[in-house]
Amino acid sequence: MSTIGVLGGGSWGVALARAAVRAGSEVTLHSRRHHGDEMRRIHVTAKLEDLARSRLILIAVPSHQVRPVARELGDHVDGGHLLVHGVRGLSGAELLTISQILRDETPVRRLGALGGPVQASELAHGRPSAIIVGSEYPEVARTVRKALQGSWLQVDETRDLAGLEWSSALVGCLAIGVGFAQQTGATPGLLALLISRGVDEAARIAAEAGADERTLYGLGGYGDLLASMALDDRPEVVLGRS
Repeated sequence: MSTIGVLGGGSWGVALARAAVRAGSEVTLHSRRHHGDEMRRIHVTAKLEDLARSRLILIAVPSHQVRPVARELGDHVDGGHLLVHGVRGLSGAELLTISQILRDETPVRRLGALGGPVQASELAHGRPSAIIVGSEYPEVARTVRKALQGSWLQVDETRDLAGLEWSSALVGCLAIGVGFAQQTGATPGLLALLISRGVDEAARIAAEAGADERTLYGLGGYGDLLASMALDDRPEVVLGRS
């Protein structure tokens, strides 16, 4: 049985915790908003040191909270831990990836990221979907797959960590544009033009940042964007339509 920690008590963190339990993992969830009796088969704690008992820790907090949370977490983890985040976006004017922040603020070097088309509601309710884990370390990807994969969830892997992080961030920008275009009555042909050209430009941007542009054309890019378009509650799409 895998033992994992999940940092973040929002909808995404809870969904990851429930997905891991469904896959047979034992889960400790760090949250200040939930209590143990509310989350069956999930140990809920408000102490970061409790997460350090798990070798694999999934981070699911808002992007603006990553640095202070990582700095605090860094006091409780060491080089033996694996940190994998599911945080979209880049940080600051420097456009730092989340893994760069984790590397700055913690002693952990075996890092990874989650991305792709899966949505929190799908994870939480066990609906069939797919997720991708990106890491330069095969051990990280194998551990995440063991912790999350089940008959209902396909876990794919990529060595292109930077590409997956840039894909997730750029898809968020594209989703805003798609939401705006849909709201203004864009025709299917115009939407196809926007999506195709947008992903192509995003791939070039990611490549300039050191990523493999092919990652944008896979689950982490196109796949994620297509899933976003089908949802009415995806934040970026809602923003584009408002």
